[in-house]
Amino acid sequence: MRVFPHRVIKQNTILLGQNSKISYTQTLTAMTSLQIKSALLFSLMLSAAALSYAAHAAPAAAPAASAEPASGTMVMTARETPEAACARGEAAACTVAALRVLPSVDKARSEQKAVGEARALFEKGCRGGDPESCRHLGLLLAEGRIYSADLPAAKELLSRGCTIGDDRSCREMARIANDAGEHEALVSWLGKSCMLGNETSCMRTATLDRSDDRVRWVEEACRLGRMDACLDAAERRQNGNGVPVDMKLALQNYQAACRLSNAPSCFRAAKILRSGDGVKADPKAAAVWYDKACQMRQTRACAILGDLYLSGEGVDKDDVRARFYHNIACSSGLRSSCPKAGR
Repeated sequence: MRVFPHRVIKQNTILLGQNSKISYTQTLTAMTSLQIKSALLFSLMLSAAALSYAAHAAPAAAPAASAEPASGTMVMTARETPEAACARGEAAACTVAALRVLPSVDKARSEQKAVGEARALFEKGCRGGDPESCRHLGLLLAEGRIYSADLPAAKELLSRGCTIGDDRSCREMARIANDAGEHEALVSWLGKSCMLGNETSCMRTATLDRSDDRVRWVEEACRLGRMDACLDAAERRQNGNGVPVDMKLALQNYQAACRLSNAPSCFRAAKILRSGDGVKADPKAAAVWYDKACQMRQTRACAILGDLYLSGEGVDKDDVRARFYHNIACSSGLRSSCPKAGR
């Protein structure tokens, strides 16, 4: 039974983020100064940028006169405003400052000065290397409610945000590509999101990639800790599903899945190592992986481990341990182990 079934997902049904169905300006529209609910929504949006800003802020105590700030580290005094820090060139502070002055959608037309100030701050933050500034302004320009719609400018900003490390900017570019029916661009942007650590994007890229190397996206998701991806990659490598058979890589992927608590993968890794199927046989290592599988209640692994202790294959011969493991297997319903357990 395959844990991760291979299936084609239509482009127009792909979800590119949990909040992809909620427009950016719908969030801004809900912000009014007299409603508690809107104030909370605004604070959530503001805090996203503020967290990045505050995380890099230096302690209130001033550093020693001889100390030099590390490259890329935000330095500000305890009482300095985001606007002042932005003026000094702290890019992340520009994002916070922009969100502070940005009016709600229903006030945008009457507060053109604030709208202009916010855009200037976003642009300065983006130029300074803060990806959130790029993303916020890019989304606003893409929707065209507070600012006039400008998709080329939006794509340029979001592309920059993705390039300098913002996964959400990459996924927004993927959404735009998907809406435009640009398959290759969709795969490319999802791939960038994957390489920035988004395991879900890795799996989507693997589903959509039409190249012969699409299994690499599954293995990247495995590397990021997604167990079903490890098992999927292992089975592809072992069975030659869309890729040449490679038992060494299959073994590595089974071992990765085992470390992520997939018991059948522990058993399969042990079996490959014991048989030497496509790899160098290693009875001692096989015993270790059978033991892992047994600890995860793989009854057959316990019985095999018992046999290994009876014969001394990969372990020191030990009749007591052999009976111990066969007793576990017998108690779990494997009747063939009961006589070997002395029952």
